[in-house]
Amino acid sequence: MVDLVAYHDPEHANKSFLFMDKLRRSGTLCDVSLSVRCSDLWSPPRLFNAHKLVLVSSSSYFSSIFLDDASQYTLPICFDDIDPDAFESLLTFAYTSKVHITEENVHALFHAADLLRFDGVLGACFRFLKSRLCADNCLSLWTFARAHRCHDLTRSAFKMIETHFTDISKREEFLNLTSDQLVDIVTSDELCVTGEEEVYEPVIAWFKHDVDGRKEKLWTVMQHIKLNMLGGDFLMNVVEREMMIQEDANCLDQLIDALENLSKDTEGGPRMTRMGSLCWSGRRPTLTIEDITLAKGGRSLGFRVMGGVDRPSHVFRIGDKPGLFVLKIIPAGAAWNSSLRVGDRVLAVNGVDIQHSTHHEAVQLLSKQTDALTLTVRHEPPPPGLKEVNLLAKPGQGFGLSIRGGVNGYAGNPADPSDEGIFISQIIPGGAASQEVNLRVGMRILQVNSQSLLGATHVEARRAFQEVIDRLSLLICKGFDPMLAELHNLDAPYYDSDLTGSHTMLRYEAPETSEQLR
Repeated sequence: MVDLVAYHDPEHANKSFLFMDKLRRSGTLCDVSLSVRCSDLWSPPRLFNAHKLVLVSSSSYFSSIFLDDASQYTLPICFDDIDPDAFESLLTFAYTSKVHITEENVHALFHAADLLRFDGVLGACFRFLKSRLCADNCLSLWTFARAHRCHDLTRSAFKMIETHFTDISKREEFLNLTSDQLVDIVTSDELCVTGEEEVYEPVIAWFKHDVDGRKEKLWTVMQHIKLNMLGGDFLMNVVEREMMIQEDANCLDQLIDALENLSKDTEGGPRMTRMGSLCWSGRRPTLTIEDITLAKGGRSLGFRVMGGVDRPSHVFRIGDKPGLFVLKIIPAGAAWNSSLRVGDRVLAVNGVDIQHSTHHEAVQLLSKQTDALTLTVRHEPPPPGLKEVNLLAKPGQGFGLSIRGGVNGYAGNPADPSDEGIFISQIIPGGAASQEVNLRVGMRILQVNSQSLLGATHVEARRAFQEVIDRLSLLICKGFDPMLAELHNLDAPYYDSDLTGSHTMLRYEAPETSEQLR
């Protein structure tokens, strides 16, 4: 009988690669040389020595060179569009499995890893960029991601551009966009702007940045600007006086059509139907400010509010600007037959500005004992991605989804702990929800069978679903990106209600808090 002992050194592979890295740095036993310089052909190239075996094991690009047909390549192998420092970082990674990613080197490293197919480093750069995506860098990241065909990062950056378009369009980098990039942005139906004027003006500024070089693209871009959503004064005093518009036949026809349609109602904006459903109309609604007087006449004011400078109100606010918003309109109250709408931003109460008030300060002002109350409100645009989805559950099937979030409970949006909305946290295969292409994890649920979930606790949301039998109508809009949320590596527990069957299973009960103005 043979006595056998199996020995395994878990550090052997790592030690071997580290030793080979020492050999590389001393030029010992290297069998390939690589000449690298950036796109500036006047800069001298840097020469690197390496071992083919290590490069092949780390990069599919080098694998195709050295394993498929090595005879066609002469030494040194030259690269004229890679930053030498980035290449050195990739070479170090091939031997040590470590790379340092910083704000300063991530773009060059991403470019080099993309060209040379260092897929692990490419993924790490992608996660680094996406985790740092913000309003200040979203435009540059969008153009960078487009150039490198990184579709997920492109989508995430573009969403940020839509949300912060007004601020982004005033920056120097906006003026340096290509015409194709500009068209991609202005054709979006989900730009967060207070009116089409905020789209027209930066477009004209873009053309004036280089009139001679860009004028031929005028109609290519301008055909996507909704002139019929501009105010009459703006059309006649600004657009009609713009010489570029006057000198282009197509743009002039577009202007004439808009002037002829001035009498049509293109105002749009949110409205509340008396069945309790939230509805919006218009591509980019012009936000109108209105004074609404509510006479009590022995009744309550009949509406609820959410927000304030100290409380989040993610559904209706534009960008990051907080505010006090109309959450719900109560039947038979003073507000029921007024023009007050769910989602309206309350700017002032009886002439007192409340735009910088806390929730408690605003509610105190609204609750003063008076016979009439005058609200100055602005009708806000709809939330991005607003749509209605109808589900029919077959006998024994269930709806097959779980929800997360609610007021004063655990965050439903893992990327933003201050967001108190209700979100879809899971869609179970085989359920009615899995057959609806418009439903995705991360979507925000605004309404269940005409019952609003805005400002609802988790308990209230669960109760709304418990009242459903076999037909479920959901009003949804964009919420969070599940992939973006994963990058935060949040380890806080999440509490869901499971709606897979005919009953919900409650895993967390938050205290109920809502204020109805009387």
